Amino acid sequence: MGPLLWVGTGKGAESLDRALVSVHSVATVDAAQTLLASGRVIDAVLVDVAEGNDLSELSRLAEAQPHLPVVAVSSSIGETLVKRAIAAGAHDCVAVDDR
Repeated sequence: MGPLLWVGTGKGAESLDRALVSVHSVATVDAAQTLLASGRVIDAVLVDVAEGNDLSELSRLAEAQPHLPVVAVSSSIGETLVKRAIAAGAHDCVAVDDR
């Protein structure tokens, strides 16, 4: 697996770093788009979301980068969030341990 881009403020990026995966971490979708526009090679984007959150930022990123897999990650992935994230443009949803 090549470099990943983590968008959010959760601790998931730290866990991925410990798993020997190259991770670039930014706090916002705007920062993610700036990094992606710089030509940095990224294999997938992981967007930290939570149940009840507005998924418009995930949708905006997925629309701007249709060639790049966008994965919604959350410490509490339920069926409703999965359906909403996929509808917003996520390629997949993954539960992460936010400890």
